[in-house]
Amino acid sequence: MSTRSSRQRPMTFTGCWTCKARKVRCDERPSACRNCETRGIPCGGYDIRLQWMSDPFAQPATSSSRGRRSIRLDRAGGHRYRMKEITDFLSTIDSHAETGLALTKGPFSTFPICHSKATPPCDFDTPSELPQESRGIAQSDDHILSLDLDHDSVCGTEMLSLNSTTAAPQCISASTFSNEDESNSFDDASFAAGSIVDVEESTDQGDALSNTVTCSISSTETNRALWMRDCVFGSSSSAYSTFSCLNSLPIQHVQTSLFGNPEADLLMHHYMIHVADVLLPIIHPQNPYRGLYVPTALEGATFHGLDPRATKTKVHSALYNALLASAAFHLWNCDRTQSQYQKMGLKHRHQALRSLQAAVNTTTLAADHQILLMAMLSLVTIGVMSGEDDGFMVHLKGIAQLRNSRRRWRIISGPTRQLNEISAFLALMARTTSLQVHSSTWVSENDDVSNAEDTVIHSGSCYGYMYGITPQIAAAIQETCRLAEFAAQYDRQGHEAIPDDLLEACEALGNRLLSWSLESEATSSIPANDTIMLMIFNLQANAWHHAALIYYYCRIQRYNASDLTGEVERVAEYMHAAEDAKAGIKFNRASIMAPITWPMFIASFNAVGSQRDECRAWWERVQHYGIANIRRQWDIIQQVWKDVDEPQQKGHGSRSWAAILVFEMAGIVDVVVIGAGLSGLQAALDIHAAGRSVAVLESRDRVGGKTSSIKRFDGKGIQEAGAAWLNDTNQSHVWSYVKKFGLSPVVQNIVGSVASEDANGDCHMFPFGEMPKFGQLEIDNTTAMRDMVETASLDHATFDQPKRGELDSINFEQWLRDSGAGTRALQTARLWCRGTLGQDPSEVSALAFLEIARGGLGIVKLRYDGKDGAQFLRLQEGTQSISFGMAEMLPRGSIILSSPVTSVAQHTSKLYTVTTANGHALNARKVIVSIPSPTYRNISFTPPLPLQKQMYTTTARYGCYIKFVALFKTPFWRERGACGLAQSFRGPINHCRDTSVDDQGNYALACFLCAGPGRKWAALSDEERCEAILEQLGSLFEVGYDAVKTEFLGSITSEWMQDRWAGWGCPLPATPPGAMGSGADGERIAEKFGGVYFVGTELTNEWRGYMEGALRSGKRGAAQALSDLGADEVRL
Repeated sequence: MSTRSSRQRPMTFTGCWTCKARKVRCDERPSACRNCETRGIPCGGYDIRLQWMSDPFAQPATSSSRGRRSIRLDRAGGHRYRMKEITDFLSTIDSHAETGLALTKGPFSTFPICHSKATPPCDFDTPSELPQESRGIAQSDDHILSLDLDHDSVCGTEMLSLNSTTAAPQCISASTFSNEDESNSFDDASFAAGSIVDVEESTDQGDALSNTVTCSISSTETNRALWMRDCVFGSSSSAYSTFSCLNSLPIQHVQTSLFGNPEADLLMHHYMIHVADVLLPIIHPQNPYRGLYVPTALEGATFHGLDPRATKTKVHSALYNALLASAAFHLWNCDRTQSQYQKMGLKHRHQALRSLQAAVNTTTLAADHQILLMAMLSLVTIGVMSGEDDGFMVHLKGIAQLRNSRRRWRIISGPTRQLNEISAFLALMARTTSLQVHSSTWVSENDDVSNAEDTVIHSGSCYGYMYGITPQIAAAIQETCRLAEFAAQYDRQGHEAIPDDLLEACEALGNRLLSWSLESEATSSIPANDTIMLMIFNLQANAWHHAALIYYYCRIQRYNASDLTGEVERVAEYMHAAEDAKAGIKFNRASIMAPITWPMFIASFNAVGSQRDECRAWWERVQHYGIANIRRQWDIIQQVWKDVDEPQQKGHGSRSWAAILVFEMAGIVDVVVIGAGLSGLQAALDIHAAGRSVAVLESRDRVGGKTSSIKRFDGKGIQEAGAAWLNDTNQSHVWSYVKKFGLSPVVQNIVGSVASEDANGDCHMFPFGEMPKFGQLEIDNTTAMRDMVETASLDHATFDQPKRGELDSINFEQWLRDSGAGTRALQTARLWCRGTLGQDPSEVSALAFLEIARGGLGIVKLRYDGKDGAQFLRLQEGTQSISFGMAEMLPRGSIILSSPVTSVAQHTSKLYTVTTANGHALNARKVIVSIPSPTYRNISFTPPLPLQKQMYTTTARYGCYIKFVALFKTPFWRERGACGLAQSFRGPINHCRDTSVDDQGNYALACFLCAGPGRKWAALSDEERCEAILEQLGSLFEVGYDAVKTEFLGSITSEWMQDRWAGWGCPLPATPPGAMGSGADGERIAEKFGGVYFVGTELTNEWRGYMEGALRSGKRGAAQALSDLGADEVRL
């Protein structure tokens, strides 16, 4: 027996909302339910509840238990009013009728109206005043050329005056948009954060308007904003619209909203009326931006209502938001003071990317192929409007992959064919500025992919009105790229001649370009009877032809700019003439039909002399179109001109604009320097002086590395926490900066005696320049030891094999013992080693110490405080002033602080990506590493560093080296006849020096806590540390602890062992025995690795560990990088 399928009957409920929610029967008493009254609960009443839908794709909130509610017309519901109240409501509304604004009183409401003949005030100037000359754009009818625009002959649509409310969409609400939501977090289904119209709420409306969202901007401000959108195009502007509207009658209409969101209404209207026209160089009825993109975006509302989770809905969402973002950025470009449009653009771009990502992650892409193409192409348009091309190549690659999935399709629709042609042309334009080298081997015939792309370019039926170019010229540009890429491959190899058939292909291409004429190529895309648009097209097409010739001459025939003056002039003439033609058309809105800039972009690079003035005039002329990418291209051209001219002016030779352009367009700097210490800053300055681009990444929040000048707490000058000493005779580089920056040198005080403490604690003083009060045999033995170290450090044979290996295999102390050094001599050597490296002689190899002595021109000058010595001068302003001065010499923005580098990755294209801990990445041709070698381990190098460098960075180590600067009221030690220099064989102070600046009342002793005694001192509490220092100073200068304590003001401590960016130590690392014998000295350890160069004070054989050594090392690294950059460009 068959069963009948039962159909569920919909629920009908006629009671109050409270009983419905409680699922009980309602007695339906008018005004208020008796059931609710009996139970003492508020009654929800019988009013109809409507839900406001502000989003065309959003779904209404529903409940499974809601059911349906019938309305009984004989039942009274809602609030009841007396006749007097109704009369008052109507009187109030009548009194406000002339304001034209929305108003609600009780149950009565009025709607705003628009008069098409009204002329609201517009006090906004045009984005840029256009010239009134022959090449300027006319501002009034008196200056318009005698050309008449027949709109019917152009595209069957009308030009509407924007001096009225036709500037605003006829479906837009009187309220303005809301810009309260400026966050980057958006709901997937929400396209705009709009608000409902402001309503003047009466006191007796109760909860009826409790859910109304009010807008923060008044209606007056709204209207002003709407007028401004279009007034920025001129005082008497006009719009090209697909809507056939009558503006001869004073039309009145009730304003409604297309999307339920005024912001979306405004942006979509602006896209349709303005952006769609400005993107094409020629007005044409097959404009895809208006005729294809907009209808498809609006169509998505239907699909969202059916299934909001469908892939088609996500793709429509991406396209919809991309159009709104483009419109917002265009509005912002027209008036940069209106920052809310930039925020809107960023918001909608973010949502477009999110929606597109959600769409491509699904498995139903095939059905949405055409819409995906539109969405991706619209994302490219966002970059054009915003001037930000971070994702330009990413979008183009995604488009190529999408198109490649259907590369074998032969029968496709007209819109898909048009989208394919647009995609192919955009990829070609990107290819022209990438200047890549072909990775495959040359063959006479193209591969399948190239053939498919060539077919699209050759058959580009839309190129005439989309880009102002003919298919043959587009194909010639593509062929130029292909042949040039193959030719560059053979140039780089150097050992193989270019094949004859490749040479023949290059010659044949040149012949085709030279013999081309516009008459020889049909232009069916532009109607023959549309004389105005045809004239503009002819001018632009000729400009493309001459620009293509320039490109061919540069890429294949290797012409210099001086050989191309004629072609550059032709391009400039045609591009100016096209602008003149548009200025003469009888409509006043000049900011439509923006030119495609590629012809002038290529011509400008080759402009010389007065030709640059013509180019400059054109680029400044076209800024009014409100396209940020035009402004960015002009910035690039000016930068290229500068980069071409500067090296010639400084005698560094010439640079190819093509080589410069590669890195300007890709956001690639010539050199990234890691570390803003002295060596890094010096390298950056030399790179910049050679006309190259450079960026410096610094981990700390300051520049200077181990130069660190600290202000005293009492304001009496500075003291050095880092590097402090220099001289003016054999440290030429650092001294040149002292003079350049006008710094004040302070001579190190050596007038008086030197304080000395024996290992047993006995103290005495001896004259500066003499030996301590040792026995004569001890003095002779110590002197002989000093002379032996001096001789060995200055002998070149010491650092060659086999001697080098012998010295590396033994520690410094053992080498001295084997050479006959006695106890006093060994104590003196220990003092040297601790004071130089923070390590004992038993911890470092003899080779390592002798290399440091060699860098200081011998142990005598290394330890000397007088003339020619390493410690002869200090700077009143502090040594960090040198770092500050060097940083100021670099271009603003080239130093990026608080950016520790985490990785350096090399690419097959010989480019490097340098990534920081905060996620930022810089692309560079070369990288200079200017950080201490122990910190190399913080960076991931790809490919890994050579084994020798890795071994050095793991074996070279710091000792304990702490500077404690004690500040005093007076230089009390001078009263005892001491110069302030002291040494101790006991510790914790290893040695100290007078670092006073008498003119400032800045009295201080810089005490150095080193090696084992320093580590023991560091383990004490802060109070115990200070007490230990003061007590030892009292003993050394024979004044006692109490006297020193009375003079003591405070201290500055620099514990480099706690500084991770210094590598947990100072002043430089040294290697233990056995690490360097079969390897190399500092400069060989610094040898480049591919395009990575290594600099620093430890990686030099001259003044290692001093500021002078850092500067010399930086100059060496920069010279290597510059040499390799030049060699690379010769190959390019």
